[in-house]
Formats: sequence, C-alpha cells, structure tokens
Amino acid sequence: MKKRVLLVEDDDAIAGLVSKWLSQHQDGFSVVTAGHGQEALDILAHQPADIVVTDLQMPVMDGFELIAHLLSEQVNLPIVILTAMAVSDVESRLHQIGALPVIRKPFSVSTLYTVICNELNARQQGVIQGLTLASFLQLLEMERKSCVLRIAAGGRVGYLYFSNGDLVHAETGDRSGEPAAYDILLWEGVKLQMTPPPPVPPPCTLHDRLMGLLMEAFRRRDEAAEALRRTSKSATLEDTPTPTATAAEDQEPLAELSAAVHPSAAHHTPASALQTAELLLTLADRLLHTKVEDTRTYVLAPDLRRRLEANALPQQTVGLLRLFDGRRTLGELLAAVPNEALVFLFLVGGLRAAGLLQETETPVATSPGAT
Repeated sequence: MKKRVLLVEDDDAIAGLVSKWLSQHQDGFSVVTAGHGQEALDILAHQPADIVVTDLQMPVMDGFELIAHLLSEQVNLPIVILTAMAVSDVESRLHQIGALPVIRKPFSVSTLYTVICNELNARQQGVIQGLTLASFLQLLEMERKSCVLRIAAGGRVGYLYFSNGDLVHAETGDRSGEPAAYDILLWEGVKLQMTPPPPVPPPCTLHDRLMGLLMEAFRRRDEAAEALRRTSKSATLEDTPTPTATAAEDQEPLAELSAAVHPSAAHHTPASALQTAELLLTLADRLLHTKVEDTRTYVLAPDLRRRLEANALPQQTVGLLRLFDGRRTLGELLAAVPNEALVFLFLVGGLRAAGLLQETETPVATSPGAT
C-alpha cells in the first residue's frame, strides 16, 4: 500500500508540482494537499497520514500553529518543514537532531523525496523520534518567531514570550523569569496555544540562549532525580541488614556494566535520557562549527558568572572558569594550563556554542599585581 503524504502548502503551483512528482516518482506516494493548517487538521480528522510536509508561512492557520496542535494532541507523525527563511547549514543540522528536518525553499523535489523516504524508513525500523516541546521551541528560535506561547500541562499553565526568535520572558502562576522557564521547559504532555505578542512587551527576564536554558533545565532535573535516587537508596540500606546491603552495592555496578555491554538486557532508555542526549549532540554539533581565536579575550556571560560566584558549579571546572577574566588572550590562557589545554579548548568551544562565553572588544586592563 502506498504511503500517504499530507502536503500543507498555500502556493498552488508548488503544491501541484510536488504532489504530481511525488505521486509518479518511482514507487510513488499517495499525496493529499491542504492550503493551510486548519484544512490539514480537518483532513487528518477523517484520513490518516503517514507523514506531514508543511510550509510555515500560510494564511488562516500557519505551520507553527499546525505543529503546536499536533504536539498538543500527541499526534505521533513525522514532520518535514518547508521554509523560505534564510537557514544556515549549521542550523539545519541542529534542528534535524530535534526531529524536525528543515528544507529551504526553493528546493529540489528529489531532495524532498529522499527526506520523506528517510523519515518513513526510520519509522518502519522502529526509530520513533517524536515531536518534543524542546524541538518545537527550537523551531520558533530558528524562524525568528515573535509570539506568546501558552503551555498547559497537568493542570498548570505557563507562558513563554518570544521576540524575533529569542525567548525573553517566562511566567507561571507563582514564578517568572528563569525559575519559570526551567519549570516549563520540563513539562510533558503539553497543550500549546500561540497568540501574537502583546502591544506592550513584557520585561526581558531571560538573557541566555534557548539551548543554554534547555541544558540548564535538564541538568537541574537530572540532579534532582539523582538526589532522589540517593535518598531512596540510603533509606533502603538503613532498613536492610548490612551483608545484604553490601551485596546489593556490589551488584549495582555489575548491573550497569552488563547493561552497557548487553543493551538488550537493559531497560528501555527513559525519555529524559534521550532528551539529554539530544541536547548534548546539538551542543557537540555547534562546538564543531564554533571558531575560537587564540588572539581574542573572553569573559563569561553574566548569568554563568553569577553562578560561579555563588559557588553553584562543579568544583572541577571552577579553576578553569575563573581564567576567563577578559585580561589575557586565549593563547596566553592555554600557555598557563599546558596540562589541560585540550580540556580547556573543549570548554571554550562548548561555552561559546551555548552562548555562555563572550568575546570582548578589548582586553580588560590588568590591575597592578593581578595574575
């Protein structure tokens, strides 16, 4: 049976050409077209589809609202994005990691055919990437979208404010700014509603890039989960005779090692671990394409410096982070830590990729006696 493609495109000429080509090429697809998001939802209500290919800028209901609805209803369909926005190759790769392949207009129909086949083959092999809140927010960032996103989950409601793709403010019933953002970004089973930005913009309470906020949110969640695990383990050990407890401790590393060597014997990877891996891969991709020059001076972003001064960061990295004082060039800093040069370069690239390390225009004047 032919796979059904739902093509959502308001340009009749493009829709007709793509539909005809996909229907006739090789094995071909069964293509159904819609002129906007609302028509696509009406079609899906009566006809199932195997994949959705959608433009973003459309009348009545644009592609963003369509995707938000599919995410809200947890419609488990692969989605391919068509956009006329200027998208760099790096950004395209980043957002493909977020399970949203992006194809820039004008595009080759054969390229679209290949992407559709890849997505359907992955689904057939059991690789279900799914649309996540994180990937949808990255799409808003990439497309420089300005809007208010109302997010509801588990009886709670929060709001994320975007201005030209930047997440500038977040609020829930009892929080605002970073605490609200870290909370909302971890919600699951969300329902989304998009509205235009308000006439009077809210105060800018978020100064980090979206990727930085997402990584910090997941880090906090993982730390809380680890603390809970340790507390639970401690309580179990207190109620268990010493010999049995010791045996249990001895078996735990063996179980973890067995799971690593024999993945089939392990439990299914939790969604949280997959999301963390997604963020790490995204950061690694950015790191590979982030240039740092040894003649430049760098300083930490204000938010990261505040966390450093509050002693809220891992102690192993504090010494290296304190080197970013804006006084010495990167080359001079590398000479100061010859035994940790590779680690230091990795740290520089990662912080730059996450927007947490800023290049200074001119070196900060060194005070007498400064080291």
